[in-house]
Amino acid sequence: MRLKIDDSHDVFAVHRVGGIMFTPLTAVLGAEMFGGVGLGKISIGEQLGIQIAGVAAVAVWSVVLSIVIIKAVNGIVDLRVSE
Repeated sequence: MRLKIDDSHDVFAVHRVGGIMFTPLTAVLGAEMFGGVGLGKISIGEQLGIQIAGVAAVAVWSVVLSIVIIKAVNGIVDLRVSE
């Protein structure tokens, strides 16, 4: 492998970065002028805004839920490793 990315350890590098980059790109590639099925009555710019809002919503949801899970687990067991 050229990039030496191990998917089980580099989930962020593979999935999140790829998702952040290519989710907005679907707004562009979905347009008929670029060979897509078309966006209906909305423009590429409007769809791009929707896609970016979706990426932002998922990012906020992930951060908030991760904090909640970490706090809950830390309340049950200590997350720090003892010496």
